[in-house]
Amino acid sequence: MAKSASRVKPPKAPNRPPRLFLETKGSPLQGYLLMRSRGQNMPAEWGVRMQASRKAREQFVAEALQKGPLQRKWALLQEWEQYFMREAFYTGIRALFELEREGFTKL
Repeated sequence: MAKSASRVKPPKAPNRPPRLFLETKGSPLQGYLLMRSRGQNMPAEWGVRMQASRKAREQFVAEALQKGPLQRKWALLQEWEQYFMREAFYTGIRALFELEREGFTKL
C-alpha cells in the first residue's frame, strides 16, 4: 500500500547550526561585512542549499495552510519561515559580493 503525501514527514533540519546567520542576527549587510573582514567569500552553493531546504518543505507547508487549524502546524510553519529568512540572508550576502566585484547583480 502506497503512503499518501500527507503521511510523509518533512525533511529533518540540518545538524549544523547556521552560525553566520545567528552571529549577525540575520542581517545580510552584517554577514557581508563579517565575511569580508575575514577574507571569506560567499559560495553560491550556500544559497542553493538554503533554497533546496525551503523547497523540500513546501508540500508540507501547503498542506498545513490548506487543511485544519494552523495552531497544530505552528512548528512546521515557523521552521519554514526560518528557512525562508536564511535563504534571503544568504542571497543578500551574495548580492553584496556581486555588487562589490561586478557593479551589478544577476540575482
